[in-house]
Amino acid sequence: MPGPAPDTAPLFAEPSHGTLRLVAYLALAGVVMVADHRGHYLDGVRQAAARLTGPLYSVIGAPARMADAARAAVTDRSELAQDNAAMREQLLLAQARLARLSAVQDQNTRLRELLDARTRLGLKAQLAELMEVDLDPFRHRILLDGGAEDGIRPGQAVMDARGVMGQIIDVQPARSVLILITDPGHAIPVRVVRTGLRTIAYGTGELVNDAVEAGARRVIVGVGGSATTDGGLGALRALYPLQRLRGVEIVVACDVSIGFVDAAERFAPQKGASPAQVELLRRRLERLAQVYEEEHGVDVRALRGSGAAGGLAGGLAAAGATLVDGFEVVAEEVGLDEKLEGADLVVTGEGFLDEASFEGKVVGGVASLAAEVGVPVLAVVGQVYDGVDDRVPVVSLVERFGQERAVSDTTACVTEAVAAHLATLG
Repeated sequence: MPGPAPDTAPLFAEPSHGTLRLVAYLALAGVVMVADHRGHYLDGVRQAAARLTGPLYSVIGAPARMADAARAAVTDRSELAQDNAAMREQLLLAQARLARLSAVQDQNTRLRELLDARTRLGLKAQLAELMEVDLDPFRHRILLDGGAEDGIRPGQAVMDARGVMGQIIDVQPARSVLILITDPGHAIPVRVVRTGLRTIAYGTGELVNDAVEAGARRVIVGVGGSATTDGGLGALRALYPLQRLRGVEIVVACDVSIGFVDAAERFAPQKGASPAQVELLRRRLERLAQVYEEEHGVDVRALRGSGAAGGLAGGLAAAGATLVDGFEVVAEEVGLDEKLEGADLVVTGEGFLDEASFEGKVVGGVASLAAEVGVPVLAVVGQVYDGVDDRVPVVSLVERFGQERAVSDTTACVTEAVAAHLATLG
């Protein structure tokens, strides 16, 4: 039979001490809240608690604030990078448009100059467009957009607004090849302004060849005042093969002490070269110096005076020539130091008196030699530049007699200038 059922726990246990305390705390809390609500007795306590817990809230919220700041910084940097890229692209586009407008403006200027020159000179001319430039540094040739169909023929002169550029050497039906007067293989037509004489200025190498063929064993080449800055390549080629120069002494009398590559910056602007053309000539001289060293074993860049005559001195040096001071050679040949003894006045001259005149040229050499023997000097020149008229007594023919007479009646002008100076000496 089943046993008696066990005793079950009462539905509500007897209250414990913990429950009584909880009830007491709740009652006390209710009383405090009612009293605070009515009389605001705990405002000071709340403010003190807020001051104590404020830093804790700042510490707890710091990671979130730092994360927000980092996100904002990354966003700002990304936006700045995008804005910068967009502005850079706009700048490049603006520069490209400006360059194109500048090129069009330059082209229009050249066309106007050409049209004005054709009208002014009464020329029947054919306009042609440049199509291609020969990139060989030793060939100055251009392909033109015009040929036999346009009436162009071999040997025809080609001009720009400033004068003759060269001549046509090859004609095709719709194209033609122009060789510039700066090409080493081109003869240069010249006219002497004073006399009207027309002649052809060819290569210095041809003159040296003639001297050698005539039996000369010592050739003195006086360089200076060249029409081009070609590094002497044309003259050097004219001397090939160099083996036939064995036993021949070639002496180059240089009028300046300038280096080979520096010849472009010093002399090319005097011949009308633009800054861009000067830079092109400088690079060509640098390359030509490398060629001379590779093919002939001569580093012309290390030779004093190798830049004389647009680098012609350097080209001759590559052929085995010796570079010397031009004034010293001439002075020794004519016995200048002996002739200065007992002289009352030394008259020297040059077309243009400038700083270069005292760097190995005649005026500076004569003035220095005359000063050693105590003889006064007078320099009679065409024009004076660079403010060097205080370095030696000088008379400018252009300033005293005018450009036209100084050019057309030079001898008489020099005579009058020297006579007037002698009169001041008593």
